[in-house]
Formats: sequence, C-alpha cells, structure tokens
Amino acid sequence: MTFRRIRRGKWWSYEIDGHRVAGVTTMIGKAVPKPALIDWSARMSAEWAVDNIDTIARMDRAAAVDAIKGAANRSKNFAGAKGTAVHGYAQRIAHGDKVQIPDELVGYVDGYLSFIEDWQPETIAVEAAIANRTRRYAGTFDLLARLRGELVSLIDIKTSGSGVWPETCLQIAAYRNAEVMLDADGREVPMPVTDAGHALWLGDDGTYELLPVESGDDIYRAFLHACALAKFMERAKDDLIGLPLSVPEVIA
Repeated sequence: MTFRRIRRGKWWSYEIDGHRVAGVTTMIGKAVPKPALIDWSARMSAEWAVDNIDTIARMDRAAAVDAIKGAANRSKNFAGAKGTAVHGYAQRIAHGDKVQIPDELVGYVDGYLSFIEDWQPETIAVEAAIANRTRRYAGTFDLLARLRGELVSLIDIKTSGSGVWPETCLQIAAYRNAEVMLDADGREVPMPVTDAGHALWLGDDGTYELLPVESGDDIYRAFLHACALAKFMERAKDDLIGLPLSVPEVIA
C-alpha cells in the first residue's frame, strides 16, 4: 500500500494504493460557488485586452478570443507560483542562504520574514503531501509549524490581493484531517495532530496578517459534502439524463 505525489507539469496529481484520487483544492473548486471569482476573471480579461489592444489588433479573431479568454487563468497560475516562490525564498533566507529575490517578490518575502521574526515558527513540514485513505482524497499543504514553541498549526500561505476567502477553511480542515503525509524523504508517516489552522496573508508592501481559520469538525463535514458534490459534477450527462420518452398509446 503506497501513497504517491506525482509532478505533472506545474501541478501535482496523487495516487493512493495505485488509484488516482482528486486533490483537495480541485474538489473545492468544483463544488463551491465563487461569484467573486467570476467578476475577477471578467475584470482580468478586460484589463488585459485594454492593455494589449495593439497586439490584439494584429491577431485573427480566434486567436484574439483565446488570448483574452486566457488572461484570468494566466494571472491565477502566476499567483499560485508566486506563493510557492515566496515561501521558498523566505525559508532559504531564514536558514542563512544568500538569495537574489525578483523585484516583484521582495515585499512578500519581507512580510514572510517579519512573520518568522514575530512568531518564531518551528518547522515540522513544508509543502508536504497528505492523504486520507478512508475518504479518498489527497493534497499538499504549505506549512506545518509550532508557533512560539506551543501551538501546532497547519498554515496556508496566501498572496492574493483580495485577501483570504472562506473556502480556505475547507482546505485547511481537509489537511488537518489527513491520515498520512509524506516526510522530507518521501516516506509515508502518520499525519501529526494539529492544534489549529491559520492563513498567512502576505502583502506586496512587506506586511503580513496571521489569521485564525475555523477548521474544526463542522467545517470538515462541510468539506466532505463538497467532495460528494464534486464527484456528482464529474458524472457524465448521459449517465444522469435519459433519452426522451415516447408518448404512451391510449388504450380504449
């Protein structure tokens, strides 16, 4: 019996005992409505189109539509990569390494270093893969640490300008209720017991906020409901909706 995390391009996929399972954020994304994200996506596409109007004018219609439509995803992918990069730079600096930080990330890294100075986190695991065999899900958390020598917290790092949203509660609850995780050597070990969950929000101006996140049993139950809905959303239309019925004959 094995649990594996597999790199597929920029993303991870997960296998539990030879069977592929969905990731935590994927299931939440399929099941939880995000009306603010719809508005954000429309704005990103509109802003990109206005900022690149000369480039668009040189494209044919199909290429222009694809370019505008993909603006939001490009921005979202950059935000995800940004959070991972910020965490990596800050960890290396905290260990005394000399690193050259891209200008656009300096503020975020400064905020992370301020968090380290204030809260003195003792790192237990960083970007570790977790799995729950019973519930058939997996994922990767950002940071598991003991804060100021006392509180063991599962911490999710956010760099979005819009702040922290409620679905973060579901995400952290899922991680805290994992059964196993992979250690630094890739070995499967029991998931440590945690005392709390937090979101670490980093601003581009060097500030940070450490936010307590509700992630108890009731939130975990909500996550499991989201999993069930996500699995429903994956089902094919033809499996759920049958063919038109014939009008029944009238028997005299």
